[in-house]
Amino acid sequence: MLRANGEDAAHSLSEGEKTFITFLYFFYLIIGAQDPSGITSNRVIVFDDPISSLDSDILYIVSSLIKGVMEEARDENSQIKQVFVLTRNVYFHNELASA
Repeated sequence: MLRANGEDAAHSLSEGEKTFITFLYFFYLIIGAQDPSGITSNRVIVFDDPISSLDSDILYIVSSLIKGVMEEARDENSQIKQVFVLTRNVYFHNELASA
């Protein structure tokens, strides 16, 4: 993938971009399988400061995705039994607390 200036994005990722890509990878792994029928064990999910180095637009996306995980954990038939979110960012905490 190329940036607008023609530079290869793979060799010029910012810390925030790396953090977001890592978060998305972890978020995908929460499912545990490509097919929901492949999930066979209960899960406790821990997000450890997932918004470090992210701008406010990405912070909103991350908080929305985590809210979805929290909502799924509320379903008694879900494989997700608990969700922990560790953060030092008050704005992010307030965004999640409004779930």
